Amino acid sequence: AAFSGDSLPSFSQKGIIELPLLETRENTPLGMNGHPLRLMKTDPAGLEAVTEYEVLKTYSGYSLIRLKLLTGRTHQIRAHMAFLGHPLLGDRLYQEFSGYEGPFPPVPAPRTLLHSWQIHCRHPFTEEPLTIEAPLPEDFSVLINSKNYK
Repeated sequence: AAFSGDSLPSFSQKGIIELPLLETRENTPLGMNGHPLRLMKTDPAGLEAVTEYEVLKTYSGYSLIRLKLLTGRTHQIRAHMAFLGHPLLGDRLYQEFSGYEGPFPPVPAPRTLLHSWQIHCRHPFTEEPLTIEAPLPEDFSVLINSKNYK
């Protein structure tokens, strides 16, 4: 994932985010059907949500991080990063919902820059472990190979 901001303040380059998430429709934008969108917010009354993170590279105004979900909550990565003040590049929904007021986006991002590089699961019939990998999309690749590296 690529997120806004140079680094995670008061966090190390690696760590664990443990922030419970609760579904809300309060103060959320309207969807295409005219009803408020369902978003997740951090709340002690919410469900356990745990994300491992590692900062891989820091650029001017954004960073590349690897995230591993230890729980699988709706919008977990988006909600965790926005709450910490580092919404994903291109994630206008959670940027606005979180109240993030920093520069956005620091680089052009026509979409939310979140990519599932690798998924581990079991084959549904044989139960053998499977690892599925997907190459980075071109727009993501261009961004992380830019000369804005610090």
